[in-house]
Amino acid sequence: MYNIVKEEYPQLMAEMRDYVDSEIENSQKIRGKILVRDLNNGSITVTLEDNLNIGEGSMVSVNDNLIGIISESSLSSKFRIELKNDISRLKGNYVSVDTDLKNIIPRRIEKVLEKIENDDLDDYDLHVLNCILGDEVPSHQTKTYQLPNNLNHSQKEAVNLSLNADDFHLILGPPGTGKTQIITEIIRTLLQYDKKILITAHTNRAVDNLLEKFKDINPEKILRIGQNYSVSPLNRKYSLKERRKNHPDWQEVQHLDTIIEKTSEERKGIKKRIKKVQEDINRVKSRKYEYSASIKTIKFTIREYEKKKEDYLPRIPGKNVNRDSSLKRKETLEKNSDKYYALAKSILNLENIEESLPDAEEFYELESTIKKMESEKFKKRLISIFNKSKYNEFLSNLTDKKVSYNLMIENYNAYWNLKDALKKQYKKTYPESEGKADEDALQYEIELLNNLEDYLSSKKDEIKLRIENENSSLIYDAYEDYIQSLNQKKEVLDAEFKYLNTLISLQINSINKLKEEEKNIQKTLEKYEKDRSKLLNFINNDLLHKSQLVAATVLSSAHPILDYEIFDFMIMDEASQVAAYTSLLPLLKCKKFILVGDNKQLQPITKDELSEKLNKSIFNHFIEKYPSNYSFLNTQYRMNKGIADLSSNLFYDGKIRTDFSVTDQTIESLKNSENVDINFNNPLTFIDTANMEYYEKGLGDGCENCKEAKIVVEVVKRLMDNGIDPHDIGVITPYKKQKNLINQHLKTFEVEVDTVYSFQGKEKEVIIMSFCKSIIGLLNRFQKKFIADPNQLNVSITRARKKLIIIGNSKTIKQSPLIKELLETIGKSNTIKLSN
Repeated sequence: MYNIVKEEYPQLMAEMRDYVDSEIENSQKIRGKILVRDLNNGSITVTLEDNLNIGEGSMVSVNDNLIGIISESSLSSKFRIELKNDISRLKGNYVSVDTDLKNIIPRRIEKVLEKIENDDLDDYDLHVLNCILGDEVPSHQTKTYQLPNNLNHSQKEAVNLSLNADDFHLILGPPGTGKTQIITEIIRTLLQYDKKILITAHTNRAVDNLLEKFKDINPEKILRIGQNYSVSPLNRKYSLKERRKNHPDWQEVQHLDTIIEKTSEERKGIKKRIKKVQEDINRVKSRKYEYSASIKTIKFTIREYEKKKEDYLPRIPGKNVNRDSSLKRKETLEKNSDKYYALAKSILNLENIEESLPDAEEFYELESTIKKMESEKFKKRLISIFNKSKYNEFLSNLTDKKVSYNLMIENYNAYWNLKDALKKQYKKTYPESEGKADEDALQYEIELLNNLEDYLSSKKDEIKLRIENENSSLIYDAYEDYIQSLNQKKEVLDAEFKYLNTLISLQINSINKLKEEEKNIQKTLEKYEKDRSKLLNFINNDLLHKSQLVAATVLSSAHPILDYEIFDFMIMDEASQVAAYTSLLPLLKCKKFILVGDNKQLQPITKDELSEKLNKSIFNHFIEKYPSNYSFLNTQYRMNKGIADLSSNLFYDGKIRTDFSVTDQTIESLKNSENVDINFNNPLTFIDTANMEYYEKGLGDGCENCKEAKIVVEVVKRLMDNGIDPHDIGVITPYKKQKNLINQHLKTFEVEVDTVYSFQGKEKEVIIMSFCKSIIGLLNRFQKKFIADPNQLNVSITRARKKLIIIGNSKTIKQSPLIKELLETIGKSNTIKLSN
């Protein structure tokens, strides 16, 4: 039998593998700033530092310990997140948002796939797969169980067949037919026989509704799997988190938690110290980098100025032969010029002296005069006895003449001495010939002047070179001083650089010691966490072992605690909402299974990547496969007969009966209003807006109808004015935009407004349906299909216990044959036509 499965499932598994691979996305962890904290609604609005590729309704984790749902998104960096935990646990203004939770469904399915792909299937798994893919008709034992008298015949039959199933059993329960009661009786009976049971459903609400029926059961026999925030407050005592607290080993877990927290704080402290030291190192490295750059710049500058300095080295003048020759000739010419010049000068002087000498006649005449006066001297003396002054004048005149005479003699003597010397000088100058000293001196001066031009040119070059060398020497010395200052600065920087290296080495040693310390603490922490994990696993397994009844959603049934658990029975409520590919999560954990659902109510949301077979609900799969092998619950206990008959005739071929206890239940009549006149003693009312000439907003996707929303609000007010509790009123619309619009109008009321998918499993005394669609012309194929989806329409109608009010434009919505039949069944007598 098992070979049939192995031949047929590879293709389906390959399809599921492709789907899982395409669904799993790389997670993003992005830092964001909290803009708004809404304490009342437990939500935050954040703006992220990077774009987040995720849509509304996606699950995210916040700061790794809080779970939230994206409720609003603006562009791709601003989001409103509804937190499922206590918002007060958020500290500070910044958070990290992780999108990995959006992969939770494909990852859990992947675990099942890997189990199948790795052929890690036991006999029970193979048996379940054969039930799904094989052709054997389900079989049952014939044992009769004693059941409560409050069950009707179809209910008792369903319970008995379920308990007697060899493989599985299906229960088709239309709205209000007591599916929850049936499941409760099945579970109570199985518990009496010590069977281990997994109850599961598509939603947490359905799971909790079932669990609330077992308040009389020992809580230690019940285990609720799932996040605490998703479990109803009444059932949290069964949750894994709460059940652990009553386990005898829980105190040891708390003790380990205290140690782990203390050790973690110690580790955080070391990490902070490491971070601080690392920051210090980074700052030192930054300084070191600056110094290194400065040293490099200085070295470059030194090399540059060393090269420049070479251009200003003093030039050593080369040997100038011409200049030396000119110099020697100059010295010779100067010497000769001086010699002839001195001779010429002496000659000229002699000539001047000769010209100044008195001639011989004058000399002899003076000599004769003196002699004559000497001879007259005595005579003059005698004569001057009587006139002395005259004699004295005579004496003075004589003396003057004697002086003049002596001077003439001296001049003549000097002249002859000078002339004798000049002759010798001349003879020496002209030893062998005669010459003219003045002409020769002039000639030598001319030659000296000519020679001086060459000499001065060489001297000029020499002076220029000397000046240039002096300037170069100044620049050279300046460069030397600058280079020296740079070298001194480099030495300082080198010393500082060396100091920084030493400092970094010391800091690195400090970090290494801290890291070693952290490593040891981490090992200790890991040991404590490992011990805690082992202890928790032991507690979890112990709790699981002692629990007879385990409750989880279909997705939560893939919780790791249940990985190796095999249940005697798996009971799935809302099975018509569970797609075949997700149903494997709980199905591969049981020996037998019971599926409870309704193929005429809500179905799974389809995935375009999957085939019709995998998208189809597991319940519909079995109902279609075994059309005559299921239990049909034929009596409903919820609705007024008029509402029930509407559903029965449209969707169940008139097979549903109404129990007498609810047949005629209604709400009290309302006073007539100016706009709406409704007889609330009648269970059905259609408010037709076709003559009001208003239409929906035709912008974007979905639908939004302002005037219809106002009519809904008017009806709600009239209901409340006449004593109807707002909690007993529900408003259903197919469109999210219309839901949001009505909620805006009713935000001060406590009336539940939602789409049909959110109303599955709920019921209200009064249900108001707003179809929203109101256009001129024809609906397209998609619009008709959407508003008249039979499963959604059936669920919407059957949420009402006593009163169903439908609001819509008959001209628009009657384009759907199903809605046309619905409105015709309600009838004209129950229709209120509104007009402007």
